[in-house]
Amino acid sequence: MKEFIRNPVDNEQYLDVITPELKNVVNLINELISNSETPFQVLLFTVKANDGVNASLDKQNEVMSYLETAISRSIKGKDYMLKFSNTQRMIVLTKSEENGASVVSTHVMKEFYKLYNSKEINVSFDTIEFI
Repeated sequence: MKEFIRNPVDNEQYLDVITPELKNVVNLINELISNSETPFQVLLFTVKANDGVNASLDKQNEVMSYLETAISRSIKGKDYMLKFSNTQRMIVLTKSEENGASVVSTHVMKEFYKLYNSKEINVSFDTIEFI
């Protein structure tokens, strides 16, 4: 994903399937790369039903609202939460400390599982550092 964001032209085969939200995300991150003198980190949270579970659209939307609440409770004023896809939310940590992604991701996961305690759907995350 990091290479896709940094070099969208190199990935032209994907440009037809990019949603407007994703284009906005790519543009924001490229702007941060161009204008930021300090490193920043990106966290991508993904919601996925466990094997054998067929989660309804209403259930997925409910779980996404829990994730958004958990993220809102975990980020600071200069950080961003963005919709990456219907099942993914991204956090951009600006001016983050070295272990900022670890601290924020741990807090998001704790907050999420306080709100959602079912075992039907899990949340995972990836971290990307832009230096």
